[in-house]
Amino acid sequence: NLPDGKMTYEWLVDALQAEKDTARSLKVLAEGLQKYPTDQYMISKQVNYYIQHGKRAEAISYLDNAIAANPTKPEYYNVKAGLYLMDKNYDEALKLYEKSQSIASNVEAVEGIGVVYAAQGVAEDGKADNIKSDAEWKKARAKAETIYKKAEGYLEQAKEMYGENYNSDNLYWLGIVYNRLREGEKYKAIQKIKNSL
Repeated sequence: NLPDGKMTYEWLVDALQAEKDTARSLKVLAEGLQKYPTDQYMISKQVNYYIQHGKRAEAISYLDNAIAANPTKPEYYNVKAGLYLMDKNYDEALKLYEKSQSIASNVEAVEGIGVVYAAQGVAEDGKADNIKSDAEWKKARAKAETIYKKAEGYLEQAKEMYGENYNSDNLYWLGIVYNRLREGEKYKAIQKIKNSL
């Protein structure tokens, strides 16, 4: 058994992971989390391990436990929302980002909501591309544009929150949204920022 103290566990987990001793680092992490179930550093290490090893179900289950132990920490909702977004489960991702934002205003949630809408817009555009009827295509395209408009508001708000510390994901999605909405000047402005980074 290790001496008490969160720092001891954190240091040892880092050292073992640096040595690529996954089995021992996970054992130490589990012991540390048993003693300190609300320690954000160790929770983050555990979740990152699951994500990096493609164990999304385990990551989500673990995040559920982390949220239960830390219900006022928006970052756990954001990470869980991101996993749902990767699986194209837009409704669940949106709920989680909105919950995160309701706890505390944070750029990750604002941007996440924008990305969910942008991804939904791209999906709707994909459906529209397969429609043969001109009237039906226009209807589908109008639906996609409505979704892109929602995305635009959130993504622009996130860009403002980032200020001069531009976020490449935010710029990427803004570029897509501006392009799909045929907002040429805004699109060029985003491309200029991207090229300057």
